Amino acid sequence: MLASQDIGDGDDNARRRRREKLRDLLQKMEVELKPLTDQLSRVKDLEAPDYGTLQAWELRASAVARASNSVPIGNDSFRSGQGGTPMPFLGETKVEVAFSGVEDKGEIKSEIAPMKVLPPWMIKE
Repeated sequence: MLASQDIGDGDDNARRRRREKLRDLLQKMEVELKPLTDQLSRVKDLEAPDYGTLQAWELRASAVARASNSVPIGNDSFRSGQGGTPMPFLGETKVEVAFSGVEDKGEIKSEIAPMKVLPPWMIKE
């Protein structure tokens, strides 16, 4: 009979410890989330800004592009085919690549590396 009481007390103690641990975790979570809940309470009654629709934005963007003459009017067929507003062409694009080991004459120094032996499964006969 004493053994059954000890087991019952052990379960109660384990439940009590688990409940206390969960309370502690909840309290820590509430402390960490307090700045976020404070910010949310400050903005919860404000109205969301109206940005309009995507179609209205595209119409404004194409009107601005036509007004600035950066995108030719013939490019509208491109926009209707792609479903988006094309990027304006800003001019020539230059790309310079600097290699390590480049001499002044623009030649690339090449170091001859030993040939690697291919494994048999890569060799086609």
